[in-house]
Amino acid sequence: MINKKVTDLEVFALEQIVRPYQSMIMKDVPIKVSPYSLDELIGMLKLNNEWSKLVLNRIYNCEFYFPSYISHELVDLIRKHKIK
Repeated sequence: MINKKVTDLEVFALEQIVRPYQSMIMKDVPIKVSPYSLDELIGMLKLNNEWSKLVLNRIYNCEFYFPSYISHELVDLIRKHKIK
């Protein structure tokens, strides 16, 4: 699989974290902007619940690539994730 380069963390958060399993955390209605801040998403992903495991495993399997200029705790969390 080819690594997918992430250049916009806000767009990534919406498209790869919130939307794929949206119905598990909120109403499944079309959204154009994430209702959660990046910091809120970090907290949600650290809960280690069914939703967070699905999201992190999916991201891991998709092999996203974060350039060094994208420095954020969310990226660190994703980089540290290993499938359990």
